[in-house]
Amino acid sequence: MKTDVKEQSATRSIITVSFDAAEVSEKNKSIVKDFCKHAKIPGFRPGKVPQAMVEKRFKKELDEELNRGLIRQAYEAGVQKSELDIFGVVTVEEGEFEVAKDGKVIFTVDLTPQFELPEYKGLKIESPSSEVEEKEVDDAIKMLLNERAEFNKVEKAAEVGDYVKCSYEGKVGRKKIEDIAPDKSILGTQKNTWEEAGAEGTPGVSSVVEALVGMKEGDTAKVEHTFADDHAVDGLRKKKATYTVEVHEVREKILPEINEEFLKSLNAKNEAELRERFKTSIEGRKKQEIFGQQRQSVGDKLREAVDFEVPESAFEREKQAIMEDFARHNLQQGLPKEQMDDELTKNMDQIETTAKERVKIDLIIGRIAEAEKIEVGQEDLSQLLYSQSMQTGVPMEQMVKELKNDQERLNSLRQSALFNKTLQFLVDEAEITEVKS
Repeated sequence: MKTDVKEQSATRSIITVSFDAAEVSEKNKSIVKDFCKHAKIPGFRPGKVPQAMVEKRFKKELDEELNRGLIRQAYEAGVQKSELDIFGVVTVEEGEFEVAKDGKVIFTVDLTPQFELPEYKGLKIESPSSEVEEKEVDDAIKMLLNERAEFNKVEKAAEVGDYVKCSYEGKVGRKKIEDIAPDKSILGTQKNTWEEAGAEGTPGVSSVVEALVGMKEGDTAKVEHTFADDHAVDGLRKKKATYTVEVHEVREKILPEINEEFLKSLNAKNEAELRERFKTSIEGRKKQEIFGQQRQSVGDKLREAVDFEVPESAFEREKQAIMEDFARHNLQQGLPKEQMDDELTKNMDQIETTAKERVKIDLIIGRIAEAEKIEVGQEDLSQLLYSQSMQTGVPMEQMVKELKNDQERLNSLRQSALFNKTLQFLVDEAEITEVKS
């Protein structure tokens, strides 16, 4: 058996393991001998079946076992015992071995990048404060009041925040928008729909929503709207549209008073307790967001400090995962499938950059975990499972049950837990300077 290693790139090599005819024949002889011991053929006792009959009756099985055995032998001798630091096997080009003929197996492998770890303790990062300002509490309470607001019918012009029952129809020139974008009725024609007058970030037509401010029941208006250059509907990009709007009803928003009855409905003794509750909630959310930013800063610092090429297979896997997430997100947002390829092409440079960055930080964090002897225990796994259970709504007991039968997923979970634990270690060791957000 002969092993030959050829470098294909800085991160990839090809290992060729060759067998001469004698080695192939010897391996086949061993396999046939083993088959003869266990072969069951009517009329013969086990171990007494003639070899020629075994070779004829089980030719397909013998050929398959010869290939499997030589590939396994090639892997053990050529890959596992090589001096290369192998990240993973990418492909195996299996040779079709025949008795008394030379054969070979070709492995394409990715190599583990070689790099020196930078100084990772005491990284200097900036972080916003988690202190909660009174305005943030005011805004949170205002949002709660808006959620509990009542809407009473009024005979007056709509003000910002009022809800308006209206109808509208949009055209580009003489062509109706409902014909240009039949699957986007909210952009074309609506009958007796409710809109919040002057609302920002509306999923509908912003110019229509803005025009409702100042209109009252029975009023009609003509509204012009220009669609953005990158609008999701190709046929509407950069197009100027005219909308005919009619108001049917106006409902005024009435916010509830913060009185004893209101506080009782929230199980709050008084307004001070309600404010303290909101303050605690906001602070907890800000701390979570800040920790995420700290993790990001640590990752950015480490990536900038080390330069190496990432394994091609890891890059391709991460790239594919990002593309799938990208496509899933756009489908959920209602982007037609025919536009998906265009959007992917447009964002491909960013997708590839992100994939390389993720693989790079994974490898760096892995090396740091190894250097610091950071390990994942049952408590770490339980915390991660609890977090995922809260995010997905899947009961933790069900997740544990599924993991028992899915070793690949369990290994992935362990890697995630190790990554998170190591990042927490790095944040704890960092020199953090608080800055105003």
